Amino acid sequence: MFIQNEHDEIMNELVRDVRSVLGERGVTLRIVVSADLGTDLVVCLDAGERGDKTYVVQLRSRLTSENARALPPADRSMLVIAPYISRAAAEVLQRNGVDFVDQVGNMSIDWPSMHITVLGNAAAHVRRPTSHHAPRAFSPSGTQVLFTLLSWTDTVTLPLRAIAERSGVSLGTAQIVMNELEVGGYLYTVGTRRTLANGRELLDRWTEAFTTSLAHKLAIAEFRDDSPRWWMDTRELLAENKIQLGGEAAGSILDSDLSPVTATLYGDFLPSPVIATRRWRRTESEPNVLIRRRFWMAPEPFELLVPSTLIYADMWASGDPRQRNHAERIRSHDHRLVELDRS
Repeated sequence: MFIQNEHDEIMNELVRDVRSVLGERGVTLRIVVSADLGTDLVVCLDAGERGDKTYVVQLRSRLTSENARALPPADRSMLVIAPYISRAAAEVLQRNGVDFVDQVGNMSIDWPSMHITVLGNAAAHVRRPTSHHAPRAFSPSGTQVLFTLLSWTDTVTLPLRAIAERSGVSLGTAQIVMNELEVGGYLYTVGTRRTLANGRELLDRWTEAFTTSLAHKLAIAEFRDDSPRWWMDTRELLAENKIQLGGEAAGSILDSDLSPVTATLYGDFLPSPVIATRRWRRTESEPNVLIRRRFWMAPEPFELLVPSTLIYADMWASGDPRQRNHAERIRSHDHRLVELDRS
C-alpha cells in the first residue's frame, strides 16, 4: 500500500473537511494511526448502529479516471480521499469496490449494513494538496530510473553516470531522481553506500506511474498471432534478436496457472526476423502481440524474460482483472518482488 504524503497543514484541512461531509451523513471519522508516524494513515468510520469499518487511506491530490484504474490492490480495506472525485473516476472506484469520499461531499461507502452514494457535487474552490514527495521521480523519465533501481539490486550502488546509462536518461535526471528519493524516504546512504527503503510503497507507486505515464509512450506496433504460446517455439529467435518477453506471456512462465492470451515484446527495434518468421501483419483488430521499445540497457547475460517488476506492471497496466489477479499471485512468490515488499 502506498500513501502520498502531503504537507501537514493541507492534509489536515482535507481530512477536516472530509470529516465534516461524512458527519452530515451520520458517519464519524476517527484517526486510528496518523501518517506522521511514518506509517499509513488509518481511519475508522463509525456509523453508530449501522456499524463501523477501519480503512487504510489513499490520500490523493488529484484523481482522474485513469489514475483510479491504476490504483494498486489493497491487502486491507482502502478508502480514497481526495479534494475532488469526478463522476467518471467515482464510477471506476465503484466498479473496483473501493470506498471514497472527497472534500465537496461526493462519496461511496458500501457496507453490508449501510450504503451511501453521493455523486455529481461540483468541484468547489478547494485547496488542492501539493505533493512534496518526489514528483520528478514519478515522471516518465523518473519512472525509467525507478525501474532499474527496483529490478536489479546492484543498480542503487552504482555511480550516478552508470545509473543514468542503465536507465536511458540524462545524468541530470538521474541526479534529481536520486535526490528526491532520499528526501522522500525511499533511499538512504550510510557512508558511501546507498540502500532502497520502503520497497513495497515504491513498487506500488512505480507501477501506477508506469501505467499512467510511460507504458503508452513505448508502443511500436501491434500484431496478431493465432498460435497459442507461439513464443515457446520462437525462444531462440527472440534471443538471437535480443527481444525480451514481458506481459502475461512472461507471467505464464512465472505462474503456470496463467493461460495467456497476449504477449508483450521489448526490444531496441522492430524485430523484422521474428515478424517474417511468424508472418505477422499489423492489425488494429484484436491484436495479441504488443511490441514496445526497451527503454533500459539490459545487463548481461541476456535474459529472455524482462524483470519481474515489469512483468507485474505490464499485467497491472492491462486493466484486465484476470491478469491483475495473476499479477498479485506472482508478486506473492517471486523472489525480487517479495524482497521489495519486505524492505
